[in-house]
Amino acid sequence: MNGIKVDALSWHPKNTESPILKEINFFLEPGYIYGILGTNGSGKTSLLKHLLGLLPPGKAVELNGVSLGKIKPNKLAKAFSYVPQNTAVSADFTVEELVMMGRAPHQKRFARPQKADQQAVSKAIRLAGLEQVRSKSALCLSGGEMQRVAVARAIAQQAEWMFLDEPVSSLDLGHQLELMEILKELSKKNQVTVVMVLHDINLAIHYCSKLLFMKSGRLYAAGETESTATAETLKEVYGLDFEELFTADGTKYMVPVKSSYVLL
Repeated sequence: MNGIKVDALSWHPKNTESPILKEINFFLEPGYIYGILGTNGSGKTSLLKHLLGLLPPGKAVELNGVSLGKIKPNKLAKAFSYVPQNTAVSADFTVEELVMMGRAPHQKRFARPQKADQQAVSKAIRLAGLEQVRSKSALCLSGGEMQRVAVARAIAQQAEWMFLDEPVSSLDLGHQLELMEILKELSKKNQVTVVMVLHDINLAIHYCSKLLFMKSGRLYAAGETESTATAETLKEVYGLDFEELFTADGTKYMVPVKSSYVLL
């Protein structure tokens, strides 16, 4: 079966007292938007990097039945794209030049961009709402704009799987929703499977098909969003009580509640 299989994934880096990841098992099917949630230090980013092969997964992670370590880098780059937490550049590249870098897996070495490359870049820039800054130096962009450039570069890569680590953390509210809509469109129309680390529980509820909750390096819960994002699960993961609230149109929001706070 096609997809990503994680089998007994554990990770204990040298010079650390305890493992970062502990006996994690799950299977990601193509065609969904997955959200990985949990508190700071629960292992979310470490898990994402193992899924990408950025940290050595050994035989614990397979793509379509093949261990990641056995897949050639160029082939893996055509299958996986990645948007990290922070994207910074020190060279004077334009937005278009940075987005074009996403086409590298599809280009021969030192070859000039072809028509397909230019079309993919133009589409990615349009989807990410960067047309007005297309020719602008990346050194002049805000943190939020750079994050959208990173997303556009990943879109231009045209990989089957897109991994994002806290993609909305540096965006204002409007651009957060805009980005989530872009990812929703990519998943629906381009059959891109999206896997992202998120902190905003309600964004995850509204846009993710399935959720994985991490707690203390372990996978605490995983499954369909509606059945997994319950007040009981959220309390166990975050240590807070949650209340379900519904808007007039029936949209559900999970709101943290705490009876008392201790001010230090």
